[in-house]
Amino acid sequence: MTEFFIRDTSKAEVCRRIFWQLVEVSNQHSQQAQELLLSTILEASLRSIDGRLFTAKKDKSWNVGKGLENFFNAYLASDEWTDTRS
Repeated sequence: MTEFFIRDTSKAEVCRRIFWQLVEVSNQHSQQAQELLLSTILEASLRSIDGRLFTAKKDKSWNVGKGLENFFNAYLASDEWTDTRS
């Protein structure tokens, strides 16, 4: 994990931000608030990794499923993740 953080500082920064946002999720009292914040964090993470940051204008060119597929191919491509990817 240390090697990952040293190798690509931009992705390491994304990981640090995700961690602190997850801490905030754990402080929410309702499950609905936790789920909403968590889904927002996950989408923002995928967009950041894909280089497709959110814009106020409707951007229909980015697809969540394709972003997730790109993530799996880049970071979880080994056979041990096959069940998770399904």
